[in-house]
Amino acid sequence: MKKTPISNLQSPITLFTKSKKCIAPVITATLLLMVTIIAAMTGYNWYTGFVTNFEAKQMQAYTSNLDESLTVLALRNENSTYNLYLKNSLLGYIIINEIKINDAACTMPNTNVILGSQIIPIEVNCQNITSLNDITIITDVGIINTKKSLS
Repeated sequence: MKKTPISNLQSPITLFTKSKKCIAPVITATLLLMVTIIAAMTGYNWYTGFVTNFEAKQMQAYTSNLDESLTVLALRNENSTYNLYLKNSLLGYIIINEIKINDAACTMPNTNVILGSQIIPIEVNCQNITSLNDITIITDVGIINTKKSLS
């Protein structure tokens, strides 16, 4: 193998100045990649902010109409079982977490999901139901207070 004399070796500075044609596309591709990443991050931030703002407005409209959308129609004693008749006027569903009658928690053996535009009887087991009852319904989106007489 033939050895190159030291005098013929090029310094790194000389190599760099001779290969300027190779550096320009690398810098261009790097800058283009950085601009693309920054644009994607900006678009993602805008989109998540828009969606979050939209969801907040929808939830505010939904909860502000909760008193109007979930109606207590009646509290009835049917064969020694108390049924609370509720109507959901919304298109979606409402999850009932707890029902209190006269500040006492009631148990609900039946379903606790009320679909839209349906009247559902919910069987409640309470000890202190009187002729006039203060009913509190705690849902996934808010609390409803109403008074109903036993029928």
